[in-house]
Amino acid sequence: MFEFEPSDRAITIIEGDQERFSCIGTWRPETRVQWYKGSHPIDAKRLKERLKITTKVNEENMLISSKFEFESVSLEDTGIYKCQLSNPSGIVIGMTELQVLNANSRYCRAEITETNRGTFHWYDTVAGGVAQALCPHGNIDTWLNSPPKAYAQRNCSAGGEWMNIKGELCAFANQRTQLLYRLAMVGDRDYHHVL
Repeated sequence: MFEFEPSDRAITIIEGDQERFSCIGTWRPETRVQWYKGSHPIDAKRLKERLKITTKVNEENMLISSKFEFESVSLEDTGIYKCQLSNPSGIVIGMTELQVLNANSRYCRAEITETNRGTFHWYDTVAGGVAQALCPHGNIDTWLNSPPKAYAQRNCSAGGEWMNIKGELCAFANQRTQLLYRLAMVGDRDYHHVL
């Protein structure tokens, strides 16, 4: 078992904001956690005034969790961040790309939107960029052997305004609506099969 947050592959935030990454996985004796920026291990002791890393082991539930927290991000914090859990059984890695924008940059502000496909958390996104958010209820076609994870997209205009959400790959939040969609798809497939 392994989970990494944020689940988004890339996030953009504004200089001076706080940010937190976390990972949780199955604990076994000799399990180690290491955070990286790019390919370089992060030394939290050296950067203690700007960031904090905490790791906890729950031996009873056989879990290990680690949090990496920025008090205040700066432009030089832009990069790819990884959490690596390793033990004699193997290695698992979670990662995300962090882009830090100058406070004077034009961008779309982070927001939460509610749709018939669920609640989406959009991070600050540079003007002209595209944001991605994990579909909260999974892929609409998981029953067709599609990958269970799917992403919605949202463009940020050159003027720094959010555009419409493109979430057609996301399952519906309402189970009845999802069931009706599936029935319609099966009926549509049967109809084409008869032709």
